[in-house]
Amino acid sequence: SDYGLKVGLDGFARYNYALFLANTYGNKRVTDIKGLLQPLYTDARYTTINATFFKNARLNADIKKNIQTLATLDSKFKAYLIASLGWKTSDF
Repeated sequence: SDYGLKVGLDGFARYNYALFLANTYGNKRVTDIKGLLQPLYTDARYTTINATFFKNARLNADIKKNIQTLATLDSKFKAYLIASLGWKTSDF
């Protein structure tokens, strides 16, 4: 679902909902979390819009912690952060 937004523009809704599911349900909703995050690292309509946010998140302790939480549940999201956005293995 695109949450009523143009595809690519719902990236932050996807991120925030995935984070809500991760913090509330953890592994019980990992399939949903991965489904929400997958377009953010596989679809160019998302990667171009959200890349700056995810890249700079390393510099903000609160946001970094949230992204680390999601990366723990979605290894492909973690791999994207490392391979494409300058995150380091030591960030996790």
